[in-house]
Amino acid sequence: MITTPSEIQTLLECCICCDYLTDVRETPCCHQLFCFACIQSWLTQSASSCPRCCSRILTEQTLLTNIVIQRFIDNTQFNCPYRLQGCSIKVSRSDLTQHKQSCPYSPDNLVTERERKLSELRLKLREYSDAKIRTKEKDTAFYDLAKAFHDQQTYEEARQCLKMIKGTQNTFDVMILSARIEQDDGHYDKALQIYTDVYLKAKSNAQRIELLLASAQIHLKKAQFTEAKEKFIRALNLLPHNDRSQKKAEIFNGIGLLAKKCSDYDQAISIYTKALEIADPDSDLWSEIVVNLADSFRKKGNYNESHELYIKALKQLESVHGHNHPLVADVVKNLGILLKKEGKYTEALDCFKQALKISKHYYGRKHESIGMYLGNIGDIYRKRGDYKTAEVIYNEALTALQQSFGPKHIEVAELLNSMGLILAQKGDYDEAEALYERAIKIVKNTFGLNQEHYKLGIYYNNLAELHRKRNDSDDVLRLYRRAFTIIEKTLGPEHSEAAEILHNIGQAQHELG
Repeated sequence: MITTPSEIQTLLECCICCDYLTDVRETPCCHQLFCFACIQSWLTQSASSCPRCCSRILTEQTLLTNIVIQRFIDNTQFNCPYRLQGCSIKVSRSDLTQHKQSCPYSPDNLVTERERKLSELRLKLREYSDAKIRTKEKDTAFYDLAKAFHDQQTYEEARQCLKMIKGTQNTFDVMILSARIEQDDGHYDKALQIYTDVYLKAKSNAQRIELLLASAQIHLKKAQFTEAKEKFIRALNLLPHNDRSQKKAEIFNGIGLLAKKCSDYDQAISIYTKALEIADPDSDLWSEIVVNLADSFRKKGNYNESHELYIKALKQLESVHGHNHPLVADVVKNLGILLKKEGKYTEALDCFKQALKISKHYYGRKHESIGMYLGNIGDIYRKRGDYKTAEVIYNEALTALQQSFGPKHIEVAELLNSMGLILAQKGDYDEAEALYERAIKIVKNTFGLNQEHYKLGIYYNNLAELHRKRNDSDDVLRLYRRAFTIIEKTLGPEHSEAAEILHNIGQAQHELG
C-alpha cells in the first residue's frame, strides 16, 4: 500500500488545533493522536468524551505517550506553515519554531513588510503633494498611489489620494477605484451609489456589465436578493442573444445563486446546467458552478447526484490549486454537510476539520469561514448526543460569526436554531423558544415577508416540536402545518423534511386525540 504525502501530513497533525503534533498523546480507544495540551483542554470541557470516537472511558491518565511518532515528527521535513502565503521552504519540526519567527511570509514579518511599503508610499505622497509638475502627470501619480494604498488595505489614505486628483482625464477609472475602496472597506451603500453614478459614464456594454455585476455582488452580500436579480438580468440582457462567453456563464451562476438562496432549487439547477454548457472546464468558475449545482441537488435530497458533483469539483480544484487551498476547503465542507445528512458523522467530522485546518492556515483564526466550519463541527457533536461539547463549539462559532457578519445574518440564524435544539433537548424550553423566534425573525427580515424560505419551514417545525413537548395544544398543529406548507413549496412534497413534518403532525394529532 502506498501512502500519499497528504495522508502522512494528516497523520502528523492534531485534529483539534489543526497544527503539527506537539508532545504527542494517543487515545487508547481509537488510537487517534493529539497534542497533549489540546486533548487536556478538550477533556476538561467535554466530560471525558473522545473527540474522534466519542468514547466515554477517556481520561488524562489513560492517554498514551507516543515517543515514536514524536521522534518521527521532529525529524520530518514539513512544508512551511506559511506555504500558502508564498514560502516554499521545507523545514524539520525541531527547527520549525525558529523558522516561523524568521520566515518572511509569517504574519508578523508580512506586517513589517507592509509597514515598510506603506512608509514608502507615504513618502511618495508627500513628494507628489509638494512637486511642481503638470496636472496630468500628478493625477496619474496620485491614482497609482491610491491603487497601491488600496492593495495594502489602507483605505483612508487611498481616498486621500483620489481627492488630490484635479483633472478629468480618467474620471471613469477614478470612480471605479473609489467604489472598490468603499466596497472593500465595508461601506456598501456608498459603493452602490458610486457604481450607479459611474454607470451613466460607461462607454461600452462591457463596462456596463462589469458595473452591474459589481453592484449585484454587493446586493448579494447585503442579502438584497430582489435588487441583485434585477442587476443580473440587466447585465444578461446587454449580451448578444447567441453569446457563449465566460461572462455569460458568470451571470448565469449569479442568477442561479439567487434562486438557490431563495429555495427555488429547480430553477437553480436549470440555470447552473446552462452555465456549465459554456463555462471553461479548467476555470475556477466551472468548479464554482459545479459546487453550486451539487448544493442544489443536496437541498432537494438528491444525494447521489450531489456527491458525484462534489467529487468532480474537488478533483478539478486539487489539480489546479493543490490540496490546501481555501476553494478546496469550501468544497470539502459542503461534502461534509452531505455526509452529515446521510448520517455518516465520522466522515463528515473529518471533512469539517480538514476544511477548518485549511482555512486557519490560509486566513488565520478570524476569517468569516471559521465560524461556519465550527458550526458544522458542533452539529456533529449535537447529533451524537454530546451536548456539552457541542455547546462549547457553538458558542465559539457564534462569536466568530457575529464578529464577521453581525447579529442579524442568515448564518447566525442557522446557528441559533442549532443551539435551540440543544436547549430543547435539555428541557430549557423558554430559552430554546427565544432562539427559534430570533432565527425566524432573521430569515423573514432577510428574504422578506412574502418570500418563503425552506429554513423557515425547518425552524417552524422545531418550534412546533417545542410546543408539543410543553403540551401547548393550541399552537402545535398550526405551526406544523405552517412548516409543511413552506417545505412543500420550497423543497417539494417528496423531500425527507416534508416526510418528517408529516410524521410529526400525525404524532401530534394522535396525542391530541
